[in-house]
Amino acid sequence: MIVTFFCITGLLVTRRIYSGHFPLSDLYESLIFLSWGFSLIHMVSYLKFKKRKNNLSAITAPSAIFTQGFATSGLLTKMHQSAILAPALQSQWLMMHVSIMVLGYAALLCRSLLSVALLVITFRKAIKIIGENNNFSFSFGKIQYMNERSNL
Repeated sequence: MIVTFFCITGLLVTRRIYSGHFPLSDLYESLIFLSWGFSLIHMVSYLKFKKRKNNLSAITAPSAIFTQGFATSGLLTKMHQSAILAPALQSQWLMMHVSIMVLGYAALLCRSLLSVALLVITFRKAIKIIGENNNFSFSFGKIQYMNERSNL
């Protein structure tokens, strides 16, 4: 992930120099920046929790790789070329507003994926299905629900 972070950073810097504007003008550049945001979150959490087990890396690393893979896949080949910005996008606010927005999306996606992972882990431990005589038991914390199906 360290190599990925520096490669994506180099790609964004090269694209900035080549195009003459901050690389957030189309879907391809936004996906590359989103992948960079995932990599940045991964690097910050890796450096912060270096001595402890870091569960966030199980979410951020695949997210960065899948986002980068989708951006560079054959689906977006026409968007790989840099174009001149529309007059409405030729503002300094593009760099500030859109970059913070995409980084916020990266953080939101990481948090959402972590919450889904937590729910899956919690329910996997709490759900017990008993297959005898069509009985099943569902327990969630202190709440327990029992159902007995009748054979029709």
